[in-house]
Amino acid sequence: MFRQFWPYIDAYLQHYFIEFIKPQLRTLIPKDLQPFRVKHFDMGDIPCQIGKLKMYNNKDDDTKIIIDMDFNYSGNAKFKVNIRGFDAGANEITLKGKLRCYLTPLISSDPPFFGGISFAFMELPKFKFNLTGIGDFFEYPGLSKTIQSIADLQLANCCVFPNKFVIPMAPSNIDLTDLYFPEPDGMIRIKIIEGKNLDTKDSLIRQSKSDPFCAVQVGAQMFKTKTDKHCLNPKFSECFEAVVDDGSCQRLQIEIFDEDKIGFDEDLGHISIPLNGVKDKGTIQDWAKLEGCKSGEIHYKLQWYQLSKNQELLGHQKWDSEWRRANNPIYSALVMVYIDRIEGLPDQTSKGVLPSPFIECSIGKRRQRSLTYENTTDPAVHTSFTFFLENSESQTLNLSAIDEGTQNLLGELEIPLSDVTNESEMELYQVKKYLTHESYKKSTIILTVRVRAFKPCEIDETDPWTFNEADERASVETASLEENVSLPKHSETASESSGDGGKTAEPGKTVRMENNESKLQLEAHRFNIGPKLPKTQKILDVLFQRNKHSKKKNYDNQNCAQLNFNLKLDSEASKIIVTIIKVK
Repeated sequence: MFRQFWPYIDAYLQHYFIEFIKPQLRTLIPKDLQPFRVKHFDMGDIPCQIGKLKMYNNKDDDTKIIIDMDFNYSGNAKFKVNIRGFDAGANEITLKGKLRCYLTPLISSDPPFFGGISFAFMELPKFKFNLTGIGDFFEYPGLSKTIQSIADLQLANCCVFPNKFVIPMAPSNIDLTDLYFPEPDGMIRIKIIEGKNLDTKDSLIRQSKSDPFCAVQVGAQMFKTKTDKHCLNPKFSECFEAVVDDGSCQRLQIEIFDEDKIGFDEDLGHISIPLNGVKDKGTIQDWAKLEGCKSGEIHYKLQWYQLSKNQELLGHQKWDSEWRRANNPIYSALVMVYIDRIEGLPDQTSKGVLPSPFIECSIGKRRQRSLTYENTTDPAVHTSFTFFLENSESQTLNLSAIDEGTQNLLGELEIPLSDVTNESEMELYQVKKYLTHESYKKSTIILTVRVRAFKPCEIDETDPWTFNEADERASVETASLEENVSLPKHSETASESSGDGGKTAEPGKTVRMENNESKLQLEAHRFNIGPKLPKTQKILDVLFQRNKHSKKKNYDNQNCAQLNFNLKLDSEASKIIVTIIKVK
């Protein structure tokens, strides 16, 4: 199907690139790479591939259909530019990621029985390319990394949660606000507390030291801690807040880097945390071992908040007290703005050339801007803005339409947020307002404004995954298993000499059973362990291939060695984590 569609998809993407992406490149390309001009762009004749489709049947929500799929493009796309008089380009372009599609709203009056399609990558996809052109030019310091960061930013702004790519399909009389502007699933508060035993990357300059900082990402939302100089056990204590569009599929990415003022920051490790677990449990605080490195752990805390329409919850609440002790400020409300369209902007040019407007949205000193809409006085904007705020009722929302070429103001509007919070649902839905201009008639703007307070999830005190806020580490029961082990003599001697005073590994989390038992019960089997540990596959065979041990054997547990360990299955990463706690 995609092979037959591909020429039409290519034509559409070329139009989209010229109309929306190309104007943004002028503002993103650094001045020392100007002038920058796009000469040619096409997607080639090799289509993308779609695989592993999964549909969700949500009986509680009959307004949309959800489909997940793997997206893979490894084609012969061509991209040619001129940078400072040099012809250059890119080929061998690959793009891989996991897409989530929504068919919504479902309607009964007209085929195809849904209003439109929206899709987004759950997290930033893997985008790679090969630069082509004059060899000496591409030795320009940092050029490849600059282009990569610009491409990642454009992808994030277009189609990574919370941003979506939307294709309307319904008749004009169908309200598609929920397609363009759905209510987020919730908000997550992130506290990066500290790290320990990090790898050293500056050993040639300073012995056993690094300059670590932490990068946090939820979809297209990216945050960065301050750098803790010359240490391997950094203390961050910084908080961040992120909107979560869909907690069932999104993940939190935490990466630690060694800052380098001259070259590139070096990776010190990373972890990926599925947010559906945070949503289910309310609060998680844990130490996690970093992946992709020799050593290192990160201590973090996560808390899930529902978005509430209750005006009484605006402002800081008692549950914010711990978070307010962090180095970063935290906020008490979320303001979301959706601009549907604008009609009748002024044409200020004497030759009748239409303006190329963009919309700037600001609250106080915080500003965000939309894409540029080329040569139009009636832009179909379909753009949303999100702000975290304190004291939202005393703030004012400011909207301005500005011509990209001349930077002339085409119209402006002020909306006190108290007008929004005084509404029963704390929302102005698809209201008609007017952008005022000194020498022109009023321009019409259709927009929706929402204010939401934060409310933490109900916490189950009996849940072994729930963490005590006063504790730096979790206190959870550990799963145990007694096994009859035949140990070599040197191992027995080492075990006896260590005694109970020896240090043990950090206990893992309990595997939760359907019958609410707190311990993982497994059938006992004989392990014959020599001086070397058995291969991983042998361990998995012993644990999960019960047909090799069909008869249950009883052992004298008083006279045999005992092994205490935890099992944790990470289905998303396709791995099983075994934590060895104690041997005696």
